[in-house]
Amino acid sequence: MIRTRGQWIALIVFLVALAVLPHVLGPRLVAISTNMLIMAVVVIGLQINMGYAGQINLGQAAFMGVGAYATGALAIKFNLPFWLSIPLGGCAAAVFGFIFGLSAVRIKGFYLALTTIAAQTLFHFLILNLPQSWFGGSNGLTLEPAQIFGFSFVSETSIYYLCLGVTALMVFGAYGIVRSRHGRAFVAVCDDDVASGLMGINVVRTKAIAFLIGAFYAGIAGALWAYYVRFVAVDQFTLFHSIWFIAMVIV
Repeated sequence: MIRTRGQWIALIVFLVALAVLPHVLGPRLVAISTNMLIMAVVVIGLQINMGYAGQINLGQAAFMGVGAYATGALAIKFNLPFWLSIPLGGCAAAVFGFIFGLSAVRIKGFYLALTTIAAQTLFHFLILNLPQSWFGGSNGLTLEPAQIFGFSFVSETSIYYLCLGVTALMVFGAYGIVRSRHGRAFVAVCDDDVASGLMGINVVRTKAIAFLIGAFYAGIAGALWAYYVRFVAVDQFTLFHSIWFIAMVIV
């Protein structure tokens, strides 16, 4: 993506601007910027799922919620540090997304949209009906600040830098995915899954992996959200939010 000297200069200037942003903006704008970084991770995963693999997904907010609740439960009940609970939250969301990916591999279009809405509904049902000692039920979960070597990410500036680092890593990973053989398989399945199968691409596995990756990104974003807000509730991850994520991809 970066081939010329001008592109390198533009990238470096952009990264420097992101690095100094908390020192030139007020707390409110820094909070908005942090929110934008978290949402960017969700939408990048959705872009891989929908934009490259062509799989309609109206359950991205549910996958984000799974990541947030898994991270919160691991941090509260097992005292795991954030650098372990965040990736594990992403993995929990990936498993949830993979299950729905397997169920959606043989359908497309409107019916696939309905299947992903079912993921959204099932997420709310499970959180509200599982034992309250697991995920807090309707009361939600309250987290302690993320900490490392005695330093707590409590200020707007510190949590901004945490989200910036994770977002940069996820963006870098997304570029690697779409430029790999898996990314090319996603595009092929999106264009014509029948022709892709005739060319030797495992269509079922490719579609399931697309859901897995998209859900993993949503889970990482949900984990960041949990540590940012330090409170996780089921009404933070609704179908309305999933529609907003699709709108962000379109824009």
